[in-house]
Amino acid sequence: MAQPTQPVDVEQPGVTAPRSAAATESPAAPSSLASRKLRGTVSLESFFEPRSAVIITDPPTKGTPSSGPAADTNAGRLLHNATQGRWKLRLRTAVADDTLAAVLSTSQEGGTIRVPETSHVPDTSGATSPSVSGASVELAMLFCSAGFLPGALRACVAAGVRFAVVLPLETAPLSDDRSRLAYSDIIRAVTREAPPPGTPPMRVLGPGSFGFMRPRHGLNLTFSEMDSPPGKVAFLAHSGAMGTAIIDWCRGEGIGLSAFVSTGGMADVAWGDLLSYFGEDVETESIVISMETLGEARSFISAARETALTKPIIVLKAGRSRSAALRTAPSSSASAWSYAPPFLSGQPGIRPADAEAAQLLRAANEDSIIEAAFRRSSVLRVNTIAEMFYMAHLLAKQPRPRGGRLGIISNAVGPALLAADALVLSGGTLATPSEATANALCKAVPALPQPLPHPLDLGGGADGDCYRAALQLFAQDPNIDGILLIYARQPGADPAAIATALSQEQLPWGKPVLASWMGGPETETASDILVRARIPVFPYADTPARLFGYLWRFTLGIRALYETPAPTPQEFLTQNVRQQQAAAILQSALLQGRTQLARSEALALLQLYGIPATTETEASTFTTRPLGQTDSCTHQPTQLPLRLELVSDPEFGPVLVFGTGGPLSDVLQDTSVGLPPLTSTLARRMIERTRISSALRGECGFAPMDVTVLEEVLVRFSQLAVEQPRLERFAINPLVATLSSTVEGQPASLFLAAACHATLHPVTYTDAELPRPAIRPYPAQYAAPLHTKSGRTFLARPIRPDDEPAIVRFHSTLSEESVYSRYFHHIDLQQRVTHERLTRVCFNDYDREIAIVVEPLAGEEAPPRTAASAAPGESASAQAIAGLTGSGQIVAVGRLSRSLTCNDGEFAMLISDAWQSAGIGTALLLRLVEVARAEGLDHLLCDTFTENRAMQRVCIKAGFTLARDPDDHTVVRMTLRLR
Repeated sequence: MAQPTQPVDVEQPGVTAPRSAAATESPAAPSSLASRKLRGTVSLESFFEPRSAVIITDPPTKGTPSSGPAADTNAGRLLHNATQGRWKLRLRTAVADDTLAAVLSTSQEGGTIRVPETSHVPDTSGATSPSVSGASVELAMLFCSAGFLPGALRACVAAGVRFAVVLPLETAPLSDDRSRLAYSDIIRAVTREAPPPGTPPMRVLGPGSFGFMRPRHGLNLTFSEMDSPPGKVAFLAHSGAMGTAIIDWCRGEGIGLSAFVSTGGMADVAWGDLLSYFGEDVETESIVISMETLGEARSFISAARETALTKPIIVLKAGRSRSAALRTAPSSSASAWSYAPPFLSGQPGIRPADAEAAQLLRAANEDSIIEAAFRRSSVLRVNTIAEMFYMAHLLAKQPRPRGGRLGIISNAVGPALLAADALVLSGGTLATPSEATANALCKAVPALPQPLPHPLDLGGGADGDCYRAALQLFAQDPNIDGILLIYARQPGADPAAIATALSQEQLPWGKPVLASWMGGPETETASDILVRARIPVFPYADTPARLFGYLWRFTLGIRALYETPAPTPQEFLTQNVRQQQAAAILQSALLQGRTQLARSEALALLQLYGIPATTETEASTFTTRPLGQTDSCTHQPTQLPLRLELVSDPEFGPVLVFGTGGPLSDVLQDTSVGLPPLTSTLARRMIERTRISSALRGECGFAPMDVTVLEEVLVRFSQLAVEQPRLERFAINPLVATLSSTVEGQPASLFLAAACHATLHPVTYTDAELPRPAIRPYPAQYAAPLHTKSGRTFLARPIRPDDEPAIVRFHSTLSEESVYSRYFHHIDLQQRVTHERLTRVCFNDYDREIAIVVEPLAGEEAPPRTAASAAPGESASAQAIAGLTGSGQIVAVGRLSRSLTCNDGEFAMLISDAWQSAGIGTALLLRLVEVARAEGLDHLLCDTFTENRAMQRVCIKAGFTLARDPDDHTVVRMTLRLR
């Protein structure tokens, strides 16, 4: 849940208004004010740390005495687990009948309360549970059949129960899709009902949840017979059975968990909620998910993109094979295609006659989009349970590689070659040592052959000195980004002595070092030595090589998060005009009762977005030419058919598909999927994931093409996808890659749309109902001039990841007094400008928060054009910012944060000392109010100290109402009703 801000006098020198604590500004502990929660919202904090709970079961059958849950039932096992832990929990039992409301409303001192005898179970974890005196029921654990569930849930809502978990009965295990969907419908129906006045909405986990554990706290609210040791990994799973198996596996491997949560059917609490919670959980260092379906795509992507910046997310996702895809498709709450996906079936709007085939197409299509979503949100997808936890540990303990080149050191050729194969197949490359490293190695190990082989084979007689020398040289080699040490058991050798020599070597900073000691029990001592030296050891050589490839993919994913397409003010002006002209073409077709565009209309759209197309005559020529038309002189193929498609998915919004085109495109199935908006780098990676990219680069005898031109085509096509949500499908097949001579006679690459097909969402879809991009594009519409009372004009625009250097300079302009006023304690500059912290400050998921930075204008201010000289269709903001360019110097930051659980927001501001008392604070607050209204928020809130009269006056001018906090008379709550 977002934290409220504590703005102070923004107009006084040396005193600044702090930003929201929701997007962490400092690694230091927040003040008491900074940790305050917005009243009326519901987080998951006390969900996983409840002080009081109730177990609700079906009423006993007639004639059966009610004596609480039987010990051999799920409810009985959960009751036993809950009362055996260290966590102090007031627990009662109840039945779902007419007496339930009375039980829930009875004081906790009254009912059947079970508190564990903690005096007999010493708490060695250091965790303490909150006081339970006088606490109301916070958590309801429901073992109810469908007939009793609605009444039980409504009784919980009426009694003010904040959280509920719907667990399976033995007689209704919710294992089939029909039962799970029926229970989900019941939960959604109840949670959508308005709660009693003053009562926050109840959050529900399930149906079919297995419950949850917090091992460090000694809290087990599952009906599993096993506990997990405490650790730093949060494990989230759809399936309770899968969770039980993995908990058992973790115990055997000595892997501890910070939490275990079984989501069940995700009728309410979904992956996005859990990622947001555990992303802020101080006990969690990495998050591991065993996933069957994605659920709410935009919520997941939004939470994952923010969480992945500081904590790795590793996902084991089922549904890749045909059998698994068919099984997961019916129960998936994600995308449900109304027709066979065009890039799989070839023809739009045609449903396969066989229902199973249609189901498979939907499932396969969903998995390819989910794969693209994982890449864009830096979620690492793995293939096995072991890899899932290996990666969690590696990402927590090892540095991320700066490149994908792995140096392999071994004493045997066979294991090294297997490792090299696994490396390449997982996305890495085999490193080639530099000439200096090769020469030094030959001197250190004279027995090495010339030229130096790689993977490096030290020979069966290699000892600790040989391994140590190779490790030292590889660590210093700039051509090597990571190191894999492989030892295969040799007769007469001492693996422990080699491990001891390596453990005495200082590990290279910034390069991951992994090891594989092969040999069974004889190498266990050596493995323990390496583990104590923080070198992870694996029994087989291909495993660490594959994991290094995953590490490199994860690093690439993190880098991709910082690539936010952000138009300049001048580009935004062009974008605004283009967008309106394109929308007019689509509207014209709809007014004529058509949902399919004529070819001339489709070509006009492409022309607006700068995508070249062929004429009618050229189109017929290109579409009839065979694959790989060759040049008459060089006999090199000079034309390649490509395909580029936009498909609108109800859950993910616009989806882009690129690959091999032409008449065989549906047979070859050479495609890659991406989510807009794209940068040139993202477009290049999308191209590289196809097999035809090798032909574009000039391999296999094809004439090389300038791929940067194709990247620009993909970027422009992604702009079309983002700006025109009315498009249901836009297919270019073929997109012809060809060569043309320039004026200088040099070959130039052209990518021409030869045939295109475009359909629209019908008019029955309102604009609000159209699918929106899963990844929100840069909100360029909020870039506008900022006029202050001092008569100066600044450029205010949303923050971008590449603003990090400017934010570092901005913090250097703050005095100690300003810093103390902001954080309520002193924080030195080095702490405030660490890269890990500023990634959270500068990278915004614009669905969750929008930071507005203020820049002085570069040079002289260009006078804004008047409305009379504005181009037709320009918005007011586009007219106002035309010609204005920021200097790159940031003098103020205002942040608007959306609550994760209601439609309210909060704001904060921070202003450079040199620019205070210039009216920037007032103008920036008014701008944040405008953005909040445009975002559709209901209220804008802020807390401040009662003595901060200046801030209160500023907020009153902006229309805020003030009220004292009844719980803290030193605090004033300022609220602005926006609609």
